[in-house]
Amino acid sequence: GSELMKELKELCLRDDNLHVAHHLAEALPYAKAFLVHDIWKKIMDDLEGKLDENIKRSSDISEDAIRDVIRKGNGNITLYYSFGSKPDYLCVEANRELGYIAGIYEEDTEKFNEIRRRLQDKFGPQREHRYWWPWCRILQRDGTGLNSNGIEKLSNDETRNELAKCIAKSAGEELNSIYGIERHLR
Repeated sequence: GSELMKELKELCLRDDNLHVAHHLAEALPYAKAFLVHDIWKKIMDDLEGKLDENIKRSSDISEDAIRDVIRKGNGNITLYYSFGSKPDYLCVEANRELGYIAGIYEEDTEKFNEIRRRLQDKFGPQREHRYWWPWCRILQRDGTGLNSNGIEKLSNDETRNELAKCIAKSAGEELNSIYGIERHLR
């Protein structure tokens, strides 16, 4: 902790390093956003071949939007999917508190409770429910890139590729499962 800060302070004060450190600090959100966007591109590409043909992606994730989330220090990164008459119904999210999560996203309390009741009546309490997620599965607790620990993990290409495959596989299973359940409840 403090020993590292002392060494870094001394490094900044040598030569022209303070000037360089200032520019590095400005560039950091761009580097983080690049890494987070890269894993999301990999997740989206991998999910394309794993989802039922009736499940369609209804949103995209831009590097600029990711950089804004990282700079603000709050917020999540969410990818929405739709099927039939249910726009933006299914989600895969990098959630700052929970990690990677997939499921049904609903902010309206009445609809949230109706979805939760309907799915529990049919299938029992198989899945978690949190915040605006009446039916969800936590896929991975860390590595989202929305905090410093996650970014360090994402900076390694191999780790990033493995994490993307793991998230896409689990998210695909969850979204297909929800689609299958909802299709039979109509």
